[in-house]
Amino acid sequence: MSGKLNLISKCILFLTVIINFACSSSITHMVLPELNDGKYDSEFPYKNASQELESISNTIRMIHGMTFYKSYTFDRKTKLVKNELRFKNLTDYANSETLFHETYGGTATIIYSGNGKAVFLTCAHILDFPDTLIFYYYDSIGQKTNYISGIAIKTKQTNYLPELHSQNELKILAFDRNSDLAILGGDFKAMETLQLKTFKYPLGNSNNLNWGTFVYLFGYPLNNKMVTKGIVSPPKNKTSTTFYVDANINKGFSGGLVLAIKDGIPNFELVGIVKSGAGTVDYYLKPPEGKKYPLVNSKIPYTDNIYVDKNLNLRYGITNVISIESVLKFLEQNKTKLEDEGYSIDHFFK
Repeated sequence: MSGKLNLISKCILFLTVIINFACSSSITHMVLPELNDGKYDSEFPYKNASQELESISNTIRMIHGMTFYKSYTFDRKTKLVKNELRFKNLTDYANSETLFHETYGGTATIIYSGNGKAVFLTCAHILDFPDTLIFYYYDSIGQKTNYISGIAIKTKQTNYLPELHSQNELKILAFDRNSDLAILGGDFKAMETLQLKTFKYPLGNSNNLNWGTFVYLFGYPLNNKMVTKGIVSPPKNKTSTTFYVDANINKGFSGGLVLAIKDGIPNFELVGIVKSGAGTVDYYLKPPEGKKYPLVNSKIPYTDNIYVDKNLNLRYGITNVISIESVLKFLEQNKTKLEDEGYSIDHFFK
């Protein structure tokens, strides 16, 4: 009898070991899935990536700029019309002349650094300030007339890297509104170029991105270097030059890096550049710049000058990304122009 009991106990123990092994195998497979499939990962990274992310963050820079304008205002009675002869002597017909400037901020990726030079990739819309602004009078029913109320002419634009605390101005080497891409370059001191780390991770293929592909995004929202994450919603067709990510970005992220992971950390690949977030523009009235009104009393009528300004309201969670293929096409299209400036695209991203 005791022999049968021992046999039964051994059988139960054997079955218990088999069941525990099967369960543990199943759990392990769920926690650590097989990543070596040659595809971009859709899972949250399974290991610490802080060291790699810090290294990547050193390859982007905050880019700032200022555009200066000289403006002229005209009385309605002057009846100034666009492109007439009086444009040659605006000072003679203007009621007033003023100076003002516009500022911008964004993110630039270092794609080359060496021999006292550095090259940066960013979005064109960051740098895009028109040479001339023309404002018109409106009639009593709100229709725009041909008569000009004001003209602003750009006198200078400066582009620089505030983090370097240098006086080096960056020159726009290539610019394309359609692709929304731009290349800037400049000369730097030896110690400065040592601080400019070139992005050297592999260039990926945005056509291989799938629904739910996990990506990291780098940029300078509101002048702060930050990294965030998102998942990809690929375009409807493979010929699209952009795709969407559900990342929450803010103003200043334009030009930032978008990286996917292939077969786990640290296999990052550059798949795109942040273009923009969805949003709407609201216009509002404001007092003159530089004036402070510490005490606002709604019972007292406002009597100072009033100016119209605009504010962008972002719709968070919809980020438009320029594909890496568009970037490479843009570089190839401007190869000759860049060579004339002393830069070879063969040395970019190396």
